[in-house]
Order: sequence, then structure tokens, then C-alpha cells
Amino acid sequence: MWKKCYTKYVSKVNCNSTRLQATTFNFPNGKFLLLNTYFMCDPRTIDFDENPLLSLLEEIRLTIETSQCSNLLITGDLNASFDRHSTFTEIIKNFFDELNLKIFWLNQDDSAEHKIGPVMYTHTHVKEGRAYFSTLDHFVGNEIVFKSVTESGAMYSADNPSAHAPIFTKLKVNQLDVSFEEEV
Repeated sequence: MWKKCYTKYVSKVNCNSTRLQATTFNFPNGKFLLLNTYFMCDPRTIDFDENPLLSLLEEIRLTIETSQCSNLLITGDLNASFDRHSTFTEIIKNFFDELNLKIFWLNQDDSAEHKIGPVMYTHTHVKEGRAYFSTLDHFVGNEIVFKSVTESGAMYSADNPSAHAPIFTKLKVNQLDVSFEEEV
């Protein structure tokens, strides 16, 4: 969601994967790329067919490269709980590390002007009367976007019938970078 007055700045980006939606915002002070994702489930095994995951990550990389945006935010159900040490989660974490992206919940900040987390969980699963909690929904951004965050977290409410807690992030759009980062 965005304020209606910003619609004139919004453009849809075509993607080949049904697990990826991309939108650019051409604000006066900077171009911003928002990627909404829905990753496949973590099989929690060492050996699994990595090709669907690697294909999605390559689509994300290609979308980032072709957008030529210096401001990037990835969000969605990554189905990756980064406290697990599965092959699936490690592949995703390594991908974000290669791109110098920050996973918000792993970089908590409690300052008044940059409040991020703590996020206790974003997903609840009940099995045989016992509740299990995981952090599967995330925000991931580059340094520029991360620094422009004023608040980010999860909302917990008994009125929410979903197994997923809504997550949110607020950005100071006027702090986004206007320059284009040249690849060296």
C-alpha cells in the first residue's frame, strides 16, 4: 500500500516468476525498487532439488540489475527462519550477503529515529494442540533503504485469523538516494 498521491510515481515491472512481484517508485529524490516475494517452503533437509530456489534468486538478481535502482527493498514470505541452519536458509542468506543486503530482523535497532524489531515471530503453526513459532516473513534492503527506515516490525493481535503476523516498515522517502550507483 502507498498513499494515493504517490500513484503517479508507480510502475509495474514484468517478472517471469509467479513468486515475484516487482514495482518501481520514481520519486523526485530517488528511484526505489520494491520486490514482493513468496518463496517455496524450506524442506529442512540437506539434499533437495535446489533448482526452483536458485531460479527464483536468479530472477530476483536479474530484476535488481535491470531496474538500475540504488534503493531496494525485498519483502514477503521467504519461508526462511534464519535461526535454522538448513541448506535452504543458508542459500538465501548467502544470496543476500553477496548483494550486500541487510535482513532487518537480524539488524535490530531500538533508537527512536530508526526503530527495527525485535520480531519474536511472524508465523504460527499449531500441530497436535501445540503452537510452533517461526520468523518466515521478512524485509531485506540495501544500506540506503535500511538507513531510511524509521520503524519496522510485526503486529500481534488475537483478532488476526491468519497464521502470519502482518509485518510493516516505514521509510523516509526523502532520505532515499538520488544518485545512481555505478558498478565497478
